[in-house]
Amino acid sequence: SHEVGVNVAPLFHFWGIPPSDELLTNLTSTLPPLQPLKDRLLLYRGLVPVTYNAFERVYNSTATKVDSFPPSLQRYNAILQQKENYTDHIGAPIQAAMDRLLCLHFSHGTNCTSSLIHLPSVHKASLKTSPPPP
Repeated sequence: SHEVGVNVAPLFHFWGIPPSDELLTNLTSTLPPLQPLKDRLLLYRGLVPVTYNAFERVYNSTATKVDSFPPSLQRYNAILQQKENYTDHIGAPIQAAMDRLLCLHFSHGTNCTSSLIHLPSVHKASLKTSPPPP
């Protein structure tokens, strides 16, 4: 972050490497946030399908594009074969994790509520949800 002059901790956090409380405090107090990263995270949050029908639309539009990368196609097919497994019980928690991540790193903007801002160590425990596939 210090090398590039902006706080890139949210990027690493999104990838599953959360900053310590001390590092987070240091970075947020000394470096500006990276607005294009916030915009990208908001885009990704909006892409999370929260119902099976929404997932199926995503699947149908992307399945033919991932034929050349078997692991992605296998993952999509496994979810598609188990329709009851992709419900709002999957999509809503992913969006909630994205909200917590956005709130933690960009607390002055969209997706923040006081209950999310003041959760202790939210970045250590409840943001371990894997991001949705690209």
